[in-house]
Amino acid sequence: MAYGIVMNSGYAMLHEAEHNLLHANAIVNQSVGALLALFFPAPFHLIRQGHIGHHVRNRSDDEAFDLYFEDEKPFSGNTCSCTGR
Repeated sequence: MAYGIVMNSGYAMLHEAEHNLLHANAIVNQSVGALLALFFPAPFHLIRQGHIGHHVRNRSDDEAFDLYFEDEKPFSGNTCSCTGR
């Protein structure tokens, strides 16, 4: 629980570093982002790539994997067809 409370601020700063907004100096931004990423289970460049990709795909069918579309059946046999399109 303490980790979740303390690292909420850590992730907020990491998020700013992902967008190159944590510090005006790119080297400082990268370094602090890499340091903060040590507390999360992935390297900084991977976290940044995934997050920026999320912004590219945000609200698109590619990222709507947890929603059903009108022409889809929620369940097909024993498997969920949440991703088809």
